[in-house]
Amino acid sequence: MSAPTRDKPGVVVLGSPRSGTTLLRRLLDAHPNIACPPETYLLNAAARFLHEDRFAAGLRIGVVDGLCFAGFEEDEILARLRAMVFGFLDDYAARVGKPRWAEKTAFGAFHIGGIRRLFEGHVKFVCIHRHGLDVAASLFDLVNKTGGYVDELHDYLRRFPDPLEAMARAWVDTATAVADLADEDEHAISLRYEDLTADPLREFSRMFEFL
Repeated sequence: MSAPTRDKPGVVVLGSPRSGTTLLRRLLDAHPNIACPPETYLLNAAARFLHEDRFAAGLRIGVVDGLCFAGFEEDEILARLRAMVFGFLDDYAARVGKPRWAEKTAFGAFHIGGIRRLFEGHVKFVCIHRHGLDVAASLFDLVNKTGGYVDELHDYLRRFPDPLEAMARAWVDTATAVADLADEDEHAISLRYEDLTADPLREFSRMFEFL
């Protein structure tokens, strides 16, 4: 994996929804040199841009393949999309007077394939994990309060009619994807929500040393 291309690469926070990503966002934003805005959904949108449908005989239909047929190389497509995302975040950090940005978007863990394809090797990842039963219960409470389910959960609810089971299954998939990223990318660090809340000084010292 290539090293991050910036002297101070951006920071991307990833975790299953309700794993403590918002807590991390607020604490990172409190650092005098790191700007971490509220939800921008930039990473999710960029990952969706890369979505493709697959048909019989290996036929793929998507933006990247379409642009490749139009004469654009895949590396150029990814670089231009990445530059757009980084441009917004760079501008936000400059606007609030900080030299470095961090990004956390809810439900980003559901789009981790596209996020890795676009940003791996160009950012540092902070991966947070929390006990699955706590995540499922908290996510269930969230959808009850908001009165609706986000798109990322619809497929789970179709396959698993019991909402709590659907939330638990969603945790399994997202937590596994985040753990795989943390294991495979040298520019990623893992934190446990339970450790972070029990000994924040130790865990944040470890995280900032990595960053």
